[in-house]
Amino acid sequence: MKKIILFAILFLTILNASALTVQQNTCVNISHPVRINDFPSSAIDCNITFYNPANTILVSYQEMDNNYDKHSYYFCNTSSIGTYIYDITCSNGISNKTESFEFDVTPNGRDTTTGGSLFYIGGVILLIFLMGSVIYGWNNSEQLYIKIIFFYCFWLLLITLNYVAWVGSTNYLYSISFAGLFFKWSFYITIYALFPIVLGNLVYLGYMAITVPEIRRMLEHGVPEDKAMERYTRKSSNWFRGGRYKKW
Repeated sequence: MKKIILFAILFLTILNASALTVQQNTCVNISHPVRINDFPSSAIDCNITFYNPANTILVSYQEMDNNYDKHSYYFCNTSSIGTYIYDITCSNGISNKTESFEFDVTPNGRDTTTGGSLFYIGGVILLIFLMGSVIYGWNNSEQLYIKIIFFYCFWLLLITLNYVAWVGSTNYLYSISFAGLFFKWSFYITIYALFPIVLGNLVYLGYMAITVPEIRRMLEHGVPEDKAMERYTRKSSNWFRGGRYKKW
């Protein structure tokens, strides 16, 4: 009898399932083929125990569903990000077998590969370089409309940078929880701030459309630039106060 038990122990096998990466706060169906001498059997009973990334027991020795070919368990407690370990113990009444397996939980359900992280890092570096180039162009431009174009290019790049940093930090820096939240709010702030900025620029352009021709006329009559600006400012102040302004 002892030799028969030894034979059963050697050939009771719990086959590995395909590698799993699960999205946070979703359910996963754990399913493993179990064999005796390479054949499925309805006489096999299996139980499962789950541990979260902090090594706390979430499910303790619960019975798995026996579908003859596979034993499965539907697990939904994936609130923590990291690697989960589960132990499967199977028995056919004569021998027992226990195997340990694991799966990863990430915010988006995808593997955190090195290539993906390098893609986001490269994108951030490229956007920062482009923003620096735009700032340089803005500083070296003398025409107002060119400066405005450079400003909007810079703002659109800033929005893109915040978005890329938000997605990248959520997927690859999830151990630093505040990083994703910071870039998420930065993205929305830059998006919503664009509307008052556009409105302010329109008001400013309207003001300049009125101001510049009048100052230019003063300059054409030989009035120095500083005096022209002073007279126009004084005229505008008197107009707002309801006063009268002498023509120069």
